[in-house]
Amino acid sequence: MLADVLSLLLAAAPAAATPDRAAPAPVDTELSDSGPNDIPHCGEPASSLTAMQERIGNRPTEPELNLFGRELQPEDGARCNGVQYFALVQVYAQYALFGRTADAARIGEVILRFREKAFADDPSPANSLEVARAKLQLAQTRMKLGEIEAYRDVLTDTLAKSQVNPNDMQYRVNLANLAQVAMTMGEYASARDLAMRGLSLAASDLGPGGYAPDETPAQVQTSERCTATFVEQGAVIQRIVAKPAGTPAGPTDEADLSAAQAKLSPCYAEQIAETSRGLIRSNHSQNLRTLADSLLALGDDAAAERVLRQLVTAPRDYGENSGQAELDLAKLLNRKGAADWRTYAEAARRKAKRDAGIRDPMASWTGQTLPFEQVVGDRNKAGLTSYVLQRAGETELLLGRPAVALTFFDGAEPATSSALLRDGLVSPRTRLLKGLALLADGRPAQAVPFLEDASRDFDAFTPTSRDARSMAMNRNEGALDAHLALLEAALVAGDAEAADRALLRAGRSQLSRSLAGGALRGSGDTAAVDALEAARLATQEDHALVSAVARGAPERELQRLAQSAATLHRMAAAKTDQAARSQPKLQLFGLAPITTTAAIRAQLPANAAILIYAVGSQRGYAALLTRDHLQIERLAPGRNALAAAVGRLRASTEFRVTARGAVTRPFAQSDAEALYRALVTPFAARLGTLNRLYISRTAPLDGLPFAALRDPVSRKWLIDQAALSLVLDPSALTHAPATPRGARPSVLAIGDPRVTVRGLFRDLTIDGTKPFTPAPVRPAAAAAGQSLPGAVAELTAIITAAGGRSLVLAGPQATEARFRAEAIKSYDIIAIASHAVTESVTYKSPRPAIVFTPDAARVAANDGLLHPDEIEGLAIKADTIILSACETASGNGQPGAEALSGLAQAFLYAGSRTVFATQWKVESLSAATLMALTASTMTSLPDASERLRRSMRTLRGRQGYTHPAYWAPFVVVERALS
Repeated sequence: MLADVLSLLLAAAPAAATPDRAAPAPVDTELSDSGPNDIPHCGEPASSLTAMQERIGNRPTEPELNLFGRELQPEDGARCNGVQYFALVQVYAQYALFGRTADAARIGEVILRFREKAFADDPSPANSLEVARAKLQLAQTRMKLGEIEAYRDVLTDTLAKSQVNPNDMQYRVNLANLAQVAMTMGEYASARDLAMRGLSLAASDLGPGGYAPDETPAQVQTSERCTATFVEQGAVIQRIVAKPAGTPAGPTDEADLSAAQAKLSPCYAEQIAETSRGLIRSNHSQNLRTLADSLLALGDDAAAERVLRQLVTAPRDYGENSGQAELDLAKLLNRKGAADWRTYAEAARRKAKRDAGIRDPMASWTGQTLPFEQVVGDRNKAGLTSYVLQRAGETELLLGRPAVALTFFDGAEPATSSALLRDGLVSPRTRLLKGLALLADGRPAQAVPFLEDASRDFDAFTPTSRDARSMAMNRNEGALDAHLALLEAALVAGDAEAADRALLRAGRSQLSRSLAGGALRGSGDTAAVDALEAARLATQEDHALVSAVARGAPERELQRLAQSAATLHRMAAAKTDQAARSQPKLQLFGLAPITTTAAIRAQLPANAAILIYAVGSQRGYAALLTRDHLQIERLAPGRNALAAAVGRLRASTEFRVTARGAVTRPFAQSDAEALYRALVTPFAARLGTLNRLYISRTAPLDGLPFAALRDPVSRKWLIDQAALSLVLDPSALTHAPATPRGARPSVLAIGDPRVTVRGLFRDLTIDGTKPFTPAPVRPAAAAAGQSLPGAVAELTAIITAAGGRSLVLAGPQATEARFRAEAIKSYDIIAIASHAVTESVTYKSPRPAIVFTPDAARVAANDGLLHPDEIEGLAIKADTIILSACETASGNGQPGAEALSGLAQAFLYAGSRTVFATQWKVESLSAATLMALTASTMTSLPDASERLRRSMRTLRGRQGYTHPAYWAPFVVVERALS
């Protein structure tokens, strides 16, 4: 560390700006009797050595007090000189190393102010880049405090302004970091694409085996020699710069300094080369790890297996020798039923034992501790559990030895975590694993409390670092599995209340709450502001707790801080619930308090029911809620079998382009019947008396057209038996019947955007982090813009059928700016016929969007892409939204995908009651006919799902439209029970 800091100081100090003085004297890095007229330490100096020592007291490890005599504030950065800047770097590094994130963020702000002041008079590209890097460092630090979206935005902006240069390691590091942030936020498709982009940039650095080469013996020898040189000459430099302030430098000092610099000079290039080699390896390893994680989360097992096999054979320098890759590969192969899964599980078990230093596999933790920074560096491990022991236990659990696994899980709780554990501050994943082990060991009643903790923490969302990051980072491997494991344990143990909570949490587990913090901040509601302040205080207390553990505080103090942190987190959760109650809009973010199934059933009409389908990696459940009954069934087919059947059914609804136009494929009727048997038949006895079904579903069923399921006995489609609609969160449903309209509904119809084919598909590919940007249409080039076939005819059919006041904006008029202006006016229906961009392989867009005609100015607010967060900011009065664009209701059928692509739900957040959306690429004429039929009955049929049901049956009866590809793509998404 000292050698690195000294080399950084010597290499960069001559180029550093010194805004306060033209030629500042070196800063004393030790305590000194500096007087008030000496160079200030980025602010008010300590008056004497004695006074500074009194300030420090018994805190000798406080780097700020050692170097500056006091805690710095952001404005102090403008008073730092160039040399003092490097003292800030040391302070920042120490705080970051020991998990003191809030302090590191404060110093990051000081550094940013220094750079802004230093380069204010010379805003050259190089200096602007330095300021941008300081902003990025600060944002990265604040991400650990829960501000994930802010870091994502700064990082994206930094990359967008950077040149794509494969040799620019900083660009590659930023790209890899953005991929990890996407994983953290549950944006798995974006994480996959970014990681693949990073791997492509690194291709030229890889050897024949597909890895960055190991260091040669000669390189290792040179590195060791230079390390010794840095230590030796660093001591010489330290002796010179540590002289008391005002002591003149003598000839001997100057000679020694020159000699030291001469000896160090040859090592600078070697250090840079060594750093570059290390960055290449770590960057390649990081991208492989992110790619594997994202593919696992997306359910692409075949691709994930290839990447994991590459990781398990990676050189030792890659850092992938912990056994995590082996464990992930073993779990994947076990799910697939492959014969060699046990080989990798055993390898993971051996590596976990090796890392933990355990010789006896039956022994629990015996006092050995991990390096402190490894334990507390990630605050998601706030319970101080030992990661390697947890991994060892997970391998035993996978190998079918839950009793042995429990010895590891029990041993993963150091003595100092006892207070934390009692207050529920151990990470949700740790509690989940222990609960799973107890459940597998035949102790369901004992498993319930552990699984309840994990389920609650995964479901809860208060905008704090621990809750937000724990949920997002583990959603693909924890949240739904925790809910379903709790449901199983509760059912076996006869705990009806726990089963209720587990079922309702599972029912909304696919609903992304990544925007909830932003929704609270932008609401302007007093309750929301209070919730954010309570969350800030809870996070602050978490830091105090970690700091107390760092300095070895006594157990009594740890207990007090742990109890205080737990109280503040409960307060934050309560205030968030209060905010959600005061603003029904926020409940759709999954913030609605978990109610009971009895309370939900009481709101149901006699002819209606709610179906909840939740499919995890190991178990799946379905439930039927009627006014007088609750029925819960375990799904017989596993996740892979369901996903395969849904995939085949979906593929059979895709149109095939031929010389005669788009034609249908043979419909997968056997899959439609098999899925009916698995999902509907268990409830057949009660469904016979119902004609209205609200459906909540998780992946892989989120891509399933329920209307096209077919009873193998009666041969009836499910849509013939009941009107269907989708709901986001059963706990947020309220009974609010739609009121019939006396007048013909008014319509805002917009679509048929002008984008060039070349621009559309060129810009839909991601280049680094380049977002999808349609080509702007200028008057001279308007003819080059392409129309969306059938869009205008569809919009015309809808407004004709509705019969009320209407406004049509098509082609060049269909801009994002015009839509924003009109959408907030008093229309009954907003109909959009356009392209939709979702997170998919074809459209590698960082965020889903609806495409409009881009303005020539290309400003961000009117770039031709309407994103979910932009939709949510509109106060839409229209009761009904028709999204006649491809796949606006699709969650891609993958775990963690944004529910309904984020587009349909965004309109519900903006105030609409009902959204019509599509599950696949629609055929224009049939879509126009279907939506026109639906709009024509708006005054006579207030229930939107019943309108769509009748329209589907009408269209299906017409010649040439019997295939479900024509009549089944649309779904109704609702926010209330009719």
